[in-house]
Amino acid sequence: MEERNGDAIYIIEDLSMFVDSVRKIVYSAFGSDVSKDEDSIFEELTDLDESDIEEMESVLSKAECMTISKSHIQFQKNKKTKKQRIVMTNNNFNAFIEAVNARLVSNLLASLVKKGLIESAYDPEEDDFIFWTPNTKKIDEDDEEDT
Repeated sequence: MEERNGDAIYIIEDLSMFVDSVRKIVYSAFGSDVSKDEDSIFEELTDLDESDIEEMESVLSKAECMTISKSHIQFQKNKKTKKQRIVMTNNNFNAFIEAVNARLVSNLLASLVKKGLIESAYDPEEDDFIFWTPNTKKIDEDDEEDT
């Protein structure tokens, strides 16, 4: 780890492995109790069973996370050796985690909308999407009236 202008700089040796690890941590931490100590949280977050991995793949693909990472990493080239390395500042790391988490939430909400478990619309006053649970009683009543 290096430092630039008071911000830690991390050198990423394997971008694919790094992004996949962040993806697993964000997926596992979603809805988890974060009041535990750091070591036990990390163990839990990286220990996914097969069904967790399948669900993670369906709601947060590695390709999406790789795309998100592009705006948070920097490529540096050593002038003497011409070797290139990938670096990320601590601030960019935090922003990357937040962006991956936002994508996870967005994908989960889209999945729930697609399944009909929630409904969604754009609210121009809020300049954002709003979500609500469908009134299934009303739907059931309408179905009965049609028969």
